[in-house]
Amino acid sequence: MASQKDPAKFAKEAFAMLDEYYGRPARRATKPPFPFPHEDHHQPRAHRVINSKDAALVFGGIEIREYK
Repeated sequence: MASQKDPAKFAKEAFAMLDEYYGRPARRATKPPFPFPHEDHHQPRAHRVINSKDAALVFGGIEIREYK
């Protein structure tokens, strides 16, 4: 058995003993399927969004547009 001065060798021997006792772990051939299909869920807006033109009309303001 390895001394504790070389932890890598100690760990290698420890895992070898565990594999010998319990057997090597089995690996899965494939990943398990995702339980639910992926769907995009968009939340509806709580209220209508007002644009600048409608805001000017509703609140009695003016809208300044600059075209270049």
